[in-house]
Amino acid sequence: MKLIDNLCSKIQLSLKKPLNKDPSSSIGINSEETSIENFRGPVSMEKPPFFPESRNPVEEGQQSAVPDDLLSDGCSSSSTQVKKMKASQKLRDLQWGYQVINSSSLDLHSISFYLSQPATGCHQETENSIKLNISKESLSHFSDLLVLLKTSKCTQASLRDLEFHQVEWELQQVRNLRVLLENSSSIKQLVFKRNRFTAQCLSELSEVLKKNGVIKEIMLSESNIGPIGASLLASALKVNGSLEELQIWEDSIGSKGAEELSKMIEVNSTLKLLTIFDSKSITATPLISAVLARNRSMEVHIWNGENKEKTFKVVEFVPENSTLRIYRLNVSGACRVACALGMNSTVKSLDLTGVRLKSRWAKEFRWVLEQNGTLKEVNLSNTCLKDKGVVYVAAGLFKNHSLQKLYLKGNWFGGVGVEHLLCPLSRFSALQHQANVNLKSLTFGGKRNKIGRDGLAAILQMLTSNESLTSFGIYNDGSLKPDDIVRIFRKGKGKLPKWQINSSECIYAGRHLQCDDSSHMFLTPGFFPRLQVHLHNKVMGLRNQYGATYSLEKYVISMSINGIYVRVELGGQLGYYVDLLACSTKHLTETLRLFQQLIIPAIQSLCHGVTLTENIIRPECVRNLIPPRYRRNQLLPLQVLKQALLSVSADNMYDYQHTWDLVADSGRTIVGAGFDYARDLLSDDDFREVLQRRYHDLHNLAGELQIPLDNSQDGQNHASTTSEETEGKIEPTFAGIAKGVEEVLQRLTIIQQELRDIKQEIQGLRYYEYRLLMELNRKVNYLVNYNVQVEERKVPNMFYFVRTENYSRRLITTMISGINALRLHMLCEYRGEMHVVEDQIGCEVMQVDNSAVKCLAPYMTKFMKLVTFALKIGAHLAAGMGEMIPDLSREVSHLLASPAAYSAAGVAAAGVVGVAAAGRVERNRGSRNIQQDLKAAQQWVVDFLRDQRCSGGRDIAEKFGLWRVRYRDSGQIAWICRRHIYARASEIIEVPL
Repeated sequence: MKLIDNLCSKIQLSLKKPLNKDPSSSIGINSEETSIENFRGPVSMEKPPFFPESRNPVEEGQQSAVPDDLLSDGCSSSSTQVKKMKASQKLRDLQWGYQVINSSSLDLHSISFYLSQPATGCHQETENSIKLNISKESLSHFSDLLVLLKTSKCTQASLRDLEFHQVEWELQQVRNLRVLLENSSSIKQLVFKRNRFTAQCLSELSEVLKKNGVIKEIMLSESNIGPIGASLLASALKVNGSLEELQIWEDSIGSKGAEELSKMIEVNSTLKLLTIFDSKSITATPLISAVLARNRSMEVHIWNGENKEKTFKVVEFVPENSTLRIYRLNVSGACRVACALGMNSTVKSLDLTGVRLKSRWAKEFRWVLEQNGTLKEVNLSNTCLKDKGVVYVAAGLFKNHSLQKLYLKGNWFGGVGVEHLLCPLSRFSALQHQANVNLKSLTFGGKRNKIGRDGLAAILQMLTSNESLTSFGIYNDGSLKPDDIVRIFRKGKGKLPKWQINSSECIYAGRHLQCDDSSHMFLTPGFFPRLQVHLHNKVMGLRNQYGATYSLEKYVISMSINGIYVRVELGGQLGYYVDLLACSTKHLTETLRLFQQLIIPAIQSLCHGVTLTENIIRPECVRNLIPPRYRRNQLLPLQVLKQALLSVSADNMYDYQHTWDLVADSGRTIVGAGFDYARDLLSDDDFREVLQRRYHDLHNLAGELQIPLDNSQDGQNHASTTSEETEGKIEPTFAGIAKGVEEVLQRLTIIQQELRDIKQEIQGLRYYEYRLLMELNRKVNYLVNYNVQVEERKVPNMFYFVRTENYSRRLITTMISGINALRLHMLCEYRGEMHVVEDQIGCEVMQVDNSAVKCLAPYMTKFMKLVTFALKIGAHLAAGMGEMIPDLSREVSHLLASPAAYSAAGVAAAGVVGVAAAGRVERNRGSRNIQQDLKAAQQWVVDFLRDQRCSGGRDIAEKFGLWRVRYRDSGQIAWICRRHIYARASEIIEVPL
């Protein structure tokens, strides 16, 4: 309180000077008897619309009028007492301000200092903010208040904003401010309006910002910091990691200050908003160039004012919508910005509308188009570009792979510029590809644009050969004649085709015939006219054509045969593909047979030396006759679909679905995402071909496993043999795993002869796979339990190793000395339903040595062979195993000895077949058999788990999720998962260790 008393004495001394008796200058008070809250006088202020509004915009020198009833205490009404009240008004008001700052009576968030005011006083503007007016005669109070603030702990804890108006800073005052900011952890914003700083004060303020980690916003307005102040600010912000907003208004930081701030931007990544209002537009160039070159996500607004009369925006960058808008910049500045855009990844839309550009800038922008991979839209309208400048832009389009929209309205180029501009969007020979296929929208034209004959020829060539543009605009070009416009529209717009029939019973089919190597093969210009004649002769020569119709367009053949309507479309003048589209009410197989027996042979007969691949076109595209440019991503190679059907089990073949992606253009949906059943994409002939290959593959599978054919054994008697008898006769070798499927193999011919339709064929295949599965499960169960003497089955028998790569598990198929970072896992051994246990922890194997390889390598080879067999016939044994071998085929394909290994239902596990095939060299090793291999491997597991202190039942349950049980019927021991214990409780008895 001593400090308060001292300050109050200073206030009393200052009151000896005459007071301003104007009532309009009096301030609202808050005395002990009267409380005035949220009292605020009128506001009068004139600012340009772009100028940031102050938190408490009160006119300098303007005070709030206090009603007369608040100036009287109700006890005396004499004029002398009123004058005394007015005379003591300032004393009590400023004293109240001191008390508020020093105490916690108000939760102060904001304090505004207004110096050089006509009168001194304090005013509470809002519940959490006060305004302190200090007259020229009382400037010492400003220093006192700063001292009070730096020592007031209560105010420091809540204060967020400080505003300083018309302050002429002294070095000691800045140092007091520095102490205040160092002690406060809550002040986020500093505002300086019409302040004056000496070089020493600016240096001191710079040191404050270097160490402060709390302040988020700084605004300097009309404070004449100049290039020196900007340089000092820049040096501070190079190390400051907290400031997010910097605003410098109505000041001239000069080119030197702008360059220093640009160097700051290169190293400062926390600044989110930069606003500059400078008297010279040259300051914009280095600042925005640094933001772009360093890919800063910083919002930038740079204004320019000439003599404070004409104000305009120079540059605006908004990271939220990735848009850079340049309003005014000289050619040198525009070139520097273009250089910064070369490797930029934050700008997607660039707008230079109205900026006067020259060929020098266009030369730099060519490099931007070649290097930048994020620009999607560029607007160069009304930029005065001439032919030379457009030639540079066109050169950049040849190597650009991202730009989608280009606007060039209101420029000054002519036919030469149009020719070069459209060159990367056109094709001129059969060997040439369209250089730019990403640009979707192009616009040019204007009163000073002169397209001329050369430009018109280039437009017609582009419209004939272009395959990417979806929007093309020519605006207000006076050189084009009405006939020229008609010619353009004839090329660019045609009548939308429709099918002659349209009902719910219609089916739609399409095939896309494409040159196998489209980069070197193409259909010659004379191909389609010859096809039109050749196909006409074939159609009209049919005996059962029943009033077939046949019509021709330039690149289209339309025909109808026996109620099937067909369109044959060539892929442009220099096409490398032919599309066949059909609509009919007949069966899909009958429609596709027309393709296979009539149209495709006719096409192939004219394509000497050219290989055509067949693709399925999405039926939805055929139904709506979607333009070819949108059908490009709606194709499915026929062989890929057939191979996919081979990779699923017989149960899932008939309901297999293929999913199509969405097709959109400029946000407009052309074809929605969807799916089609494979049976609706293939004819019955194609489906039967897939089934025949499946049967053939299963034959090859049995051959891979060397299944001996015992012709003396009767199939029926074998089928009725009990499992115990079979297991007693089968040798425990991997070559004998599938010996019991002989009956199924012998029945194959009978099954094929009895099939009548697709569903019957699938049923036959399902039966075939089921019998193979039953034999596999029965014999695997025998192999799992063949050696009960090894530690009395105290550990699981079926184990495997995995390695974690890129957050996924990968199955180890071969064991090599020195391999490390593996995990040992165990399979659930429940008979007939062996599978991978989910969320199994397993045991870590730090490194595999030579002795481990000797014990484990034979087992690994044979185990992978067993998994291969299971995957091929969809056995439950392989459940969870296939997803751990995502691309094994590529790694072991060199080990394959038989091409048949890559077909069949196990396409996803083709690599596993390679590992199984690699084990064929071991078949002639002599006496070593599966018993020896398994015994050595299992003994290694027993020893390993003992070393890991995981030999007890509780330990195995914790690490592998397996429990030891005994089957009630056979008495055999198995290790199974918790799910099987619950589901098969009536068939097992837990046998804990």
